[in-house]
Amino acid sequence: MSFLLKLEFNNKIKNAVSKDIALERLGDINKIAELHPKVKSVENMYDNSWKWTMSPSGARGSYFDIVYGCSYTIDKKTSKISWLPVEGVGNAVVSGHWEVYDKDAEIELNISINVPFPEVFSTIANQIANKVFSLSMKKHLKQLEDLLK
Repeated sequence: MSFLLKLEFNNKIKNAVSKDIALERLGDINKIAELHPKVKSVENMYDNSWKWTMSPSGARGSYFDIVYGCSYTIDKKTSKISWLPVEGVGNAVVSGHWEVYDKDAEIELNISINVPFPEVFSTIANQIANKVFSLSMKKHLKQLEDLLK
């Protein structure tokens, strides 16, 4: 048996550049991946679809790998970068979006991650995943803020 670990992350970062520059920088998947402390690799599968492989996470001998695929859309009219899961890629389902506002405003980030785990890891997986995910996202957001200066 397995259970579905669900992680949600909603946060804001400061934007010190124009909307167009912010969209361009946040739409550079290679650069965004390079700035994430938990990314092991990212590869362009086709068009705007990417396969992400994260570094193993866990504690006390219980480690897990997260691999997922996302297809990205940049909508300049709404100033939004969205990503949707690519079916059949990896062991996780990730979706989310950046919502970019004017210079000197904040940029909203919303991410949803669903990862299946064996039932035996249910208690520890929730605790570890939330802690590891929150810490890595805080580091990542700080680096993204620096990118938007």
